[in-house]
Amino acid sequence: MRATKAGLSVKAVEALRVESTTSISWNTKTLTTSNPLKGNTMLTKLLNYLKRNKTKTPVVEEKTNVYDYLTRNSKIRKMTGVKTFNWGIPAFKAANGFKTCPNAAACAKGCYATQGAYLFSNVAKVFEKRLALALSDSFVSTIDAEIKRRKVERLRIHDSGDFFNAAYLEKWIAIMKANPNVEFYAYSKMVSMLKTYSKSGRIPSNFTIIYSFGGTEDKLIDTTKDRHSAVFTTVRALKRAGYADAHLNDSVALGENHRIGLVYHGTKNYENTDWSKVKGAGSTKKAA
Repeated sequence: MRATKAGLSVKAVEALRVESTTSISWNTKTLTTSNPLKGNTMLTKLLNYLKRNKTKTPVVEEKTNVYDYLTRNSKIRKMTGVKTFNWGIPAFKAANGFKTCPNAAACAKGCYATQGAYLFSNVAKVFEKRLALALSDSFVSTIDAEIKRRKVERLRIHDSGDFFNAAYLEKWIAIMKANPNVEFYAYSKMVSMLKTYSKSGRIPSNFTIIYSFGGTEDKLIDTTKDRHSAVFTTVRALKRAGYADAHLNDSVALGENHRIGLVYHGTKNYENTDWSKVKGAGSTKKAA
C-alpha cells in the first residue's frame, strides 16, 4: 500500500484515475470507488470536500486490485444455496493455436463458447489471460488464494476449455486437495485421461467428473454407469430420453441422475453444426 499527503493538488486528483480500488480518507470520512472513474462524479466529490475542509490534509491511499480470475456467468448466478463460481479458458484453441480442447470433435463446430459474446475482443482477452496463468508456475497458489479470498463453496472448472494435458490436471488436483471443503466439478471430453486417474485413485473425493459427449473418445463413456452429459434440441427430447434437465440450473448436474441433459443454445442453427453426428447418448433425437 502507498500513502501520499497532498493539498488540493494534481496528485490527489490523479490518484483517483487508477484502475484499482482507491480510498480517499479524511479523519473518519472515507470515499471509496472500486472502478475507474466514470465521468467526474467522484472527482467532483473530492474537490468539493477539499474546499470545505481547507485546514485539513487529505491522505490518498492506493491499493492495487486483486484480479478476479474466477467469475460467475449467467447460468452460475442462477444457482442458489451454494456460493458457486466458474473458471474458463479459450474454447477449442487459443489465439496462438494452442489446443485447449484436444479431444473436441462434433462439439467444436457448434460450441456455444466459440460464438456470441465469447468472440468479443474484451472477453477473448480475459480467457487468454486465464490460460496464461494456467500455464504458469503461479497458477496453483493464485487460484488457491482466490478461492479462499472469495469464500468459494463450489467451483465449475471450464465453462469453456478442458483439461488439455496431465500437467494442467495435476495443478487442479493440487488446488482441490488444498480446498477439501470446496466442491469442484467439470464437464470434460478427456475421458481416457480422467478414467486413468480415477482408476488409480488420484481423483479427489471433492471432484465430480461429468463426461461430455461430442468428443473423440465418446466410445469410452459408459452411459449406464458414468456420469455424463448429452446435448439435445429440446427439453422435451432430453426428458423423453431419461436425462435430467440441467440446461438452466447446473446444480442438477450434481444430482442423483447420472445422465445430464443440455439443450443446444448456440447462435448457429442446430442443423449447421455437427451435433447430429454424435452417437451413443440419444443426443440427436428431436421431440416428436
